[in-house]
Amino acid sequence: MFWKHPDGTSFHYLDHGRGVSLIFQHGLGGSVQQAYDLFRDAKGLRLISMDCRNHGKTDGEKKAPLTTDNLAVDLSYFIEQSLTEPFFIGGLSLGALLAVKVALTCPQQIRGIVLLRPAWPDAKCSTDFEAVRQAYPAYHDILSADGAVALSEIGTLPYRALVLGMPGDSLHPADFALEVARSFPRGIYEQVPNKGEGEGVAYKASVREHVLQFLETK
Repeated sequence: MFWKHPDGTSFHYLDHGRGVSLIFQHGLGGSVQQAYDLFRDAKGLRLISMDCRNHGKTDGEKKAPLTTDNLAVDLSYFIEQSLTEPFFIGGLSLGALLAVKVALTCPQQIRGIVLLRPAWPDAKCSTDFEAVRQAYPAYHDILSADGAVALSEIGTLPYRALVLGMPGDSLHPADFALEVARSFPRGIYEQVPNKGEGEGVAYKASVREHVLQFLETK
């Protein structure tokens, strides 16, 4: 499905299933397929995800610069146009950062936050972002430290939060995920199996189990 931004961009999005609404955003260079692969079989879940500007099937003019602030504004606008009921928000990697940015700047109807393998420029994150910039030159500005969120800012968020880390993940260090979880006043940290083991079956099952349990918790 697509929705039209006022600037003419056609944003591709996924709206799958029925139940508790979860907006879950993809990582750098990814698409809604990442969310679908994780949660397509989840019962009692309405999964919503949007291809960010210049990602996936979203088509349109590139904003200059293409930053996390601009991507978060796009996501906030999509939410305002598409949802009226309370929802959970989350994401993988870059999507985790966007979810936090949206939570800091807008909706009162957020019920909780789900962050999977978060990583962004921060003194406590050991990711080699310069190497990532070289691997994704088109997304250079997205990886700027100017677009990151300080862990102290997370401490102002009143929502329940689930943060999932994965061992042996050099791009998304588990130690950083733990730091992010500790920064939330109501944060929970859980570790999921390495997705490289057993074709990722255990990883996906563990992510679904932890997330669905979190969504059902009052």
